[in-house]
Amino acid sequence: MVKYKCLNNDRYTFICEGREYDSTYYDSHGTIEELAAEYPQDWEKIEESTDEFKDIYQSLLDMQRAKDTKYGNSALKPLDIFAKHHNYGSRLDEKLARVKHSEELRKNDVADLIGGLVLICKDKGWTNFDDLID
Repeated sequence: MVKYKCLNNDRYTFICEGREYDSTYYDSHGTIEELAAEYPQDWEKIEESTDEFKDIYQSLLDMQRAKDTKYGNSALKPLDIFAKHHNYGSRLDEKLARVKHSEELRKNDVADLIGGLVLICKDKGWTNFDDLID
């Protein structure tokens, strides 16, 4: 991974995973490196890491920060809606917290919630809902 310092912040604005970066950018996909090659007057190469462990931890750190920003602290501070009623409930609470902190409702989250609720119904032996029809 190569680290660059942007020398011309007026020209570049970068937002990744909902987070705006300051004048130091990490590039693991080549995009900043390509910009630096095309506009060398705007970029300064700070270091080139040969430490793969450092690269892995930096990437994990970036991912964790992005997820924490996107989903809030859903894993460590669950909503405790279903958790007190069923063993699988904490997973549902985590999904509900993600939905709560997301800007838009995602198909994946709805499918996960439906699937989790069906698993609870199966575990409880709730296979027929005719008695709930008005």
